[in-house]
Amino acid sequence: METWELQAREELDDLLATYYKLGDSGKITEQAGLFEPDGVVELYGRGEFHGRDAIANAYRGLNQNHVAEPDVTYIRHFSSNYTVQFQSQTEATGDGYWLLLNNHGLSTWGRCRDSYRRGEDGTWRFVRRLVRGDVITT
Repeated sequence: METWELQAREELDDLLATYYKLGDSGKITEQAGLFEPDGVVELYGRGEFHGRDAIANAYRGLNQNHVAEPDVTYIRHFSSNYTVQFQSQTEATGDGYWLLLNNHGLSTWGRCRDSYRRGEDGTWRFVRRLVRGDVITT
């Protein structure tokens, strides 16, 4: 593995950690800023959202749903098993799993599929993100 790839992997790990921390702390505008200006989020079963403003509005709705019950005092996302494939030194794809906890315990879980791009400023951003929750059947 070349040095640029090791560095890029670390930067993408930071991107993912920052993404989840910003969302959990309600900093949705900053979270949407981790996407390219024309970035896309697909919330499976809810629609596709194009551009940072639309992404921020979609994520605000999700966060409100997660803390809609008055006795829910916090949410925390945990991510795991992320893998990255590089198409070039400036483009990559990846996928992994997430789960969401709140003060009552496990809430939801699922997977993400991502496309990333390193901008001219050297910063990696999301180009596209598919968020899909796993369906609970009883």
